Amino acid sequence: MLFINSTTTNPYINIATEEYLLRNFTQDIIFIYSNSPSIIIGKHQNTLEEINLKFVIENNIDVVRRLSGGGTVYHDNGNLNFTFIRNGKLGKLIDFNKYTQPVINYLSSIGAKAYLGSKNEIRIGKDKVSGNAEHIFKNRVMHHGTLLFNSELNVLNNAIKREEDRYKSKAVQSNRTNVANISELINSDISFDNFRNNISEFFKTYIGNTINYNLNSEDTANINQIAKEKYELWSWNFGYSPKYIVHGSFKNSNIEFSTTVSVENGVIKSVDINNNNASEYLIATIKNTVIDKEHNFHNIHKSINSKLKNNYSNYDLLNICYSLF
Repeated sequence: MLFINSTTTNPYINIATEEYLLRNFTQDIIFIYSNSPSIIIGKHQNTLEEINLKFVIENNIDVVRRLSGGGTVYHDNGNLNFTFIRNGKLGKLIDFNKYTQPVINYLSSIGAKAYLGSKNEIRIGKDKVSGNAEHIFKNRVMHHGTLLFNSELNVLNNAIKREEDRYKSKAVQSNRTNVANISELINSDISFDNFRNNISEFFKTYIGNTINYNLNSEDTANINQIAKEKYELWSWNFGYSPKYIVHGSFKNSNIEFSTTVSVENGVIKSVDINNNNASEYLIATIKNTVIDKEHNFHNIHKSINSKLKNNYSNYDLLNICYSLF
């Protein structure tokens, strides 16, 4: 089994690396990495339904859709990610117990009574410390999971806070639950770097016969290409979402209105705006500007701002745009 320790915290690169290793290598692999602050979306989820868009934009948090299904997780420099990629027989590849057991064993060795929960999450007591998901490619399975060690949980909770009943879709929704940091649930005083190093050595001993592997220049070039052509794109991270309807509202001293936006294949198909005091020109301009356009906040905000800023400079155009999301 190859053991690969990532040297980057770029979430686009690390998620692209998982796909590259799964699809292009034949060996069994353990891949360890951490990401800068980012939200990782399950393949079949509606991205906007899972995140607090305004908070994410204001705090420069990256959003990346992964290959596997399941729910949304938050990554930062206090969270460790582990990935097992192994060959096996079709029909017998999915096995959450197999790949979470070494993690549970390690946590037990540092004084944490961990166990696998009903949603394939790892818990210590009542708190979730690890989310897990799997993806099959031919005769290979990729199992990856998070380990909240000393993450900024206040950022996590705000970043994935969603407004109930705002979105309507058939997308897979995340199961919200209490989370905690491992560092707060054990008696040992371990740094994040030591935690990462120690669990890596534990994995190597647990699996046996592992070989350290450093990604070469060809690997890196291929991974960068996958990231550029897929994981860095709005069309994958947001536009790939199933069709949905979003209800929003906007209110200030001048106007008040509610919005209903219908989106399919990432493109706005219809917009309804009910208002009590907004001009017909304002409403018509918003509709004409966004219909048949990608439901991309940055592009929509840029377009609406350019169309309305001269006549409506005293309006909060930014939050008018947020009402459409």
